[in-house]
Amino acid sequence: MVGRYVLHPTGTSQFRWELETASGEVILSSPPHASKTEAEKAIHTSRTNSGAEARYERHTSKDAQAYFVLTNGNGATLGTSRMYASSAERNEGIATCKLTGLSAGTRGES
Repeated sequence: MVGRYVLHPTGTSQFRWELETASGEVILSSPPHASKTEAEKAIHTSRTNSGAEARYERHTSKDAQAYFVLTNGNGATLGTSRMYASSAERNEGIATCKLTGLSAGTRGES
């Protein structure tokens, strides 16, 4: 298995998802979605966009940690990565996200 998207409830009606590698490392987390259906649509959009280099924004936090944001064609945030110690590690995270995001299955939690 390459990896998986995992749906998580966040409160009474909201859901978010995380993209995990085959070893269970979280490489991308979504913002909250108003419903499980919206979160599932966002996973589909993430799959569609994760292979495109142009959809990745590279950032550095105020405390000099590197991270990335996966966006859709309109520039909306699909997911944000964890913090990395260097831009080289962040770039490896992007490469992993490109491969994992395209073919990962989905597991829902309730």
